Amino acid sequence: RNSSDERPPSSAENMKKRKYDDKVINHPYVFAEGIPLSTEQDKDCLSPRHQFIRHQILEIFCATKDDISGRKHNKKVHIGQAGIRCVFCSQAPYKERAVRSFSFPSSTTRIYQSVTVMFHHHFNACSYIPDKVKRSLLSLEGKSMNGATNTKQFWVQSARDLGLVNTEDGMFFEKPPSCQRKKAKVEASAKT
Repeated sequence: RNSSDERPPSSAENMKKRKYDDKVINHPYVFAEGIPLSTEQDKDCLSPRHQFIRHQILEIFCATKDDISGRKHNKKVHIGQAGIRCVFCSQAPYKERAVRSFSFPSSTTRIYQSVTVMFHHHFNACSYIPDKVKRSLLSLEGKSMNGATNTKQFWVQSARDLGLVNTEDGMFFEKPPSCQRKKAKVEASAKT
């Protein structure tokens, strides 16, 4: 056996193949801009507060080299790995952002928990979120949901519907988000 057979795969080789659920993703889809975390089914399955957070405050994005180098955590994050972030401070320098401005949940089952942590630590501290948005969010406190009884399962299923898959290295997009989702993001941005 020669020494080239024993070398670990390069990071480029690692990005080409990601195993999940006994299937290999050959080229996970990576996009430059964030897309809304919200789906059309949110209104039937989530509380008004969760709908607002998913539609107005958070987006899904793929990690870049800058995102990885700006992290202070020990958890390994890979280029192209899907995360969630605050849309209002996402373009600010890392040093200017409030704590928990973004998160890389290890799987779709951890998105709900990550959003909860972000809500408690980031939303009130973020100086980039307009006061009007903060007041709107506060006004939704305690409003009940109109539908689903299993909210956490809905978060998992909607992430899968968006094209997210769980891999041994975190969440990645298996397929590109639709053009409709990008259009919704542009419209949402115009409203704020």
